[in-house]
Amino acid sequence: MPSYQLSKSTFMQGLQCDKRLYLYKHQRGLMDPISTEQQAVFDRGKAVGKLAQQLFPGGIDASPPHHFQMLEAVETTRRLIEMGHPIIYEATFLFEGVIAALDILVRNQAGWWGYEVKSSGKVNGTYITDAAIQYYVIRGSGLMLQDMRLIHLNRDYVRGKDLEIRRLFVSQSVLEPIEKILPLLPEEIARQKALLLSAEPPETPIGLHCTDPYPCSFMGHCWKSVPAYSVFDISGIQRYQALKWYQKGIQTPDHPELPLDQLNDKQQIQIAAARSQTPQIQQPELTAFVENMEFPLHFLEFRCINPAIPLFPGTRPYQNLPFLFSLHLQEKPGSAAQHFDFLADPAADPRQQWLEQLLLAVGTSGDILVQDIRLCHKILTDLQQTFPSLAPELNQMILRLKDLMMPFREAWYYHPAMCGKITPHSVFSALVPEYASYLENSQKVHLPTLFLQKLSGTFTGDWEKACRDIKQDAEVHSFAMLKIIEKITLNLYPSVDVNGQ
Repeated sequence: MPSYQLSKSTFMQGLQCDKRLYLYKHQRGLMDPISTEQQAVFDRGKAVGKLAQQLFPGGIDASPPHHFQMLEAVETTRRLIEMGHPIIYEATFLFEGVIAALDILVRNQAGWWGYEVKSSGKVNGTYITDAAIQYYVIRGSGLMLQDMRLIHLNRDYVRGKDLEIRRLFVSQSVLEPIEKILPLLPEEIARQKALLLSAEPPETPIGLHCTDPYPCSFMGHCWKSVPAYSVFDISGIQRYQALKWYQKGIQTPDHPELPLDQLNDKQQIQIAAARSQTPQIQQPELTAFVENMEFPLHFLEFRCINPAIPLFPGTRPYQNLPFLFSLHLQEKPGSAAQHFDFLADPAADPRQQWLEQLLLAVGTSGDILVQDIRLCHKILTDLQQTFPSLAPELNQMILRLKDLMMPFREAWYYHPAMCGKITPHSVFSALVPEYASYLENSQKVHLPTLFLQKLSGTFTGDWEKACRDIKQDAEVHSFAMLKIIEKITLNLYPSVDVNGQ
């Protein structure tokens, strides 16, 4: 059987960047490590694809024993078609040196139909191009597909007692847009195959393609010459603008030739901090923020899972479901903080447990400071609908929410060590450096993934240790929130004793 030079996935890599394709085929060791969160995304896609097979039960899986044995899958698929099997999972085809596996191949009264499953909630242009190369290879190999369809999740589906597969998924024909792409494919395939014959990788400079449509897995290699803190880190900057400066040699925010007149007020504050290496404080706004806080203060850190496949009645695909909180309560300025936390039992829907315990912890007065006020507001609003008897208490809690990130997002307080990143992690590391190493380590493990794995029965490991790690991580974050407010207060009022001593 002939070999192949390209697969569907490598072809898509080549469309994004020549260098990405070449490195993947010839120097794969240069790839960035796969994070726990990225692996969770891959696993989620596989799980959704497996579930979608239930739309067409009774099929035969043509997958090879190993990913590097794809040619065996081509032969298996050919044999299954000849034997008259009407439903084949992972049907694999080869044409002109390109191999492509299709999630579901079905023969109905109209002929053969192809189905590709996506774990997203809508169809986009990348998915259509992806389906086009599959359609091209399948038709070229001799199987006359009558339709090519994308199956994706229905974001409006609300689960009842049981999961209804046919309501969970939406099937959409993409044959019409595919036919517009088909004439372009032969030339592009030939170009990519010729590229792979080169002795050296192409000299492709960094650019917008590095993150479009997806972040490239070789960015660590290709961007190694970019300074750790570069013009790409100017908060809110358009990447094309940063590229223009970078290509002119203006690579860092403190570069003297950086045109300040092309930056907004917040960006200019960041540049001033980079050049002076001192915090930039907008005194009136920051003072108003601090003085308007109402004690007792509740520093709330919470975590959610957002499973693609709804696990519980009344939930939708990708709905955020809270399962953990850590709360530090400070009764008055300078007083010692009390700590409360809760981790739901992964044997059931975590929402009611989480909500009941949180309402007890926050009481009925004082501000509740959170890192992501929009997400918190959305979660509490959803819970009002799910638990209408608790709606009044939830409404009062929503009114008490205060955005911890507002002073930093609005540049009322900007620290040069934030390096342009207006995220909880960057703020914590800059203002509470004594926790920086712990916070850095916590980024390496996606803790909601562990809870979701336990919930779905796929967790392997020491669950008691995982629980300790999850709760400790949240506790450090909620305490760091308290320390941030203390640090801001000290900058405004140096004589104030934030330790109550």
